[in-house]
Amino acid sequence: MRFLTDVFLRSKTPLVLAFCLMASVSGPLLIACGQAMPPTKSSLIFGDDFLGGQLDTNKWGTCYPWFDGTGCTNHGNPELEWYLPGQVSVQGGALHLTALRSGVRGFDSAKRPKDFPYRSGMVTTAGHFQFTYGRVEFRARAPRGRGLWPALWLLSADGAGKPEIDLMEAYCEDVWQLILTYHPKQGDPPQYIALVNDISSTWHTYALDWRPDSLIWYIDGHRVFSVDYDVPHQPMYLIANLAVSGIPPHQPDASTPATAQFDIASVRVWSSSGSA
Repeated sequence: MRFLTDVFLRSKTPLVLAFCLMASVSGPLLIACGQAMPPTKSSLIFGDDFLGGQLDTNKWGTCYPWFDGTGCTNHGNPELEWYLPGQVSVQGGALHLTALRSGVRGFDSAKRPKDFPYRSGMVTTAGHFQFTYGRVEFRARAPRGRGLWPALWLLSADGAGKPEIDLMEAYCEDVWQLILTYHPKQGDPPQYIALVNDISSTWHTYALDWRPDSLIWYIDGHRVFSVDYDVPHQPMYLIANLAVSGIPPHQPDASTPATAQFDIASVRVWSSSGSA
């Protein structure tokens, strides 16, 4: 989840616009981009259905692992939120990451005090779970509103910052468009823009099939994007977050709700035959 994913204004990153075949006879809009393929998975190695009344702290933390305190943000992007544990909740069989327009004091990249206009929530398996190769699936529902920036992604466990795999991210003034990106250690990140059914009104399943020779993205069981070079071979961990963008023209405005939630109903990781 990086600043360069703002492909519309700045990036020279190669990208593909997914003008997919869509069907909506009397039900929801369906993606038909590419052939649905059986997942590469064997045994379940991580899962959470969020059925209790609180976050399982044996599986999840609520800040990036390079922060020492109880709050954090992504200083690599011009983001407007400060993440706090209180913005993470489990209720009704789902994880809720809540962005709230309420100022909070954090600090900048030089650790100088800084005021953030939003507080929000994130979770990560850093320090709890990491894996190499397998199948990852999130069942999630995004918020709607200008400036809201949810993401589901994987980050290298060695702390290097790359590689990074973005299963999905979206600027939620446009809830019919998803950004799928792979950030290799070097070179331009391949990126795909997928047109989908409203990600805020319905639940969608976002999946990644990570093989030793390829990365394959699925949305609701349909294969939509793949990369077959510079595939990562080191352990990675999971992150889910609801950022608030400070990137023009995606900043919040008067239409942005004061409170918004990124909801996640389930997370699954299966090993594959290439697992290490």
